[in-house]
Amino acid sequence: MLKKYNWFYDKSDIYSKFPKLLQNDIDKPFMDALDIEIDKLKGAFTDLFNQFFVSTATWGLEFWEDLVKIETNEKLSYETRRSNVMAEMRRRDITTVEVIKKVAEAYSNGECDVIEDFEHYIFTIKFIGVRGIPEALPELDKVIRRIKPAHLAHKYEYSYLIWDEFDSYNKTWDEWEALGITWDELEVYMEKNKGGVDIA
Repeated sequence: MLKKYNWFYDKSDIYSKFPKLLQNDIDKPFMDALDIEIDKLKGAFTDLFNQFFVSTATWGLEFWEDLVKIETNEKLSYETRRSNVMAEMRRRDITTVEVIKKVAEAYSNGECDVIEDFEHYIFTIKFIGVRGIPEALPELDKVIRRIKPAHLAHKYEYSYLIWDEFDSYNKTWDEWEALGITWDELEVYMEKNKGGVDIA
């Protein structure tokens, strides 16, 4: 995002930019000290710049939360607080299937589907892009209860890794262990190597 600011984020030594006359043992300590201060300035600029976007905000999340009128809870992770802000911004429209889908995707960081059951006055939020129960589900549930039509119930459907998927890779347990990956990394591995074919 900040690559366009090369004039500010150029990491080359400031010493080399000065005239040859000043490139000497007497002036170099001054230049080195100046380099340190410029690095601090760069870091402060980057930190401030990040607060202008919900997806990268940290200490600035408090201002975003105030903007959308939600309570600040510093016990929550930055990721969850960002999701709260984005969900609140997205829910300003009339609550439709698309709005609920966008809110669910903001909290799960993956694709979701919303399945309506008109006969029984219920809708199901199905997590497609992530396996298992999303970490931010309690916060998502609070938002869904707040924005959904009062006469509708809701439930969740999760995706899990099944044995048939393991079998399709034709690997032994020793071969899986040799990969040295965690369960979380396994999902990424399988996404990259769909169909049981290893991709280099």
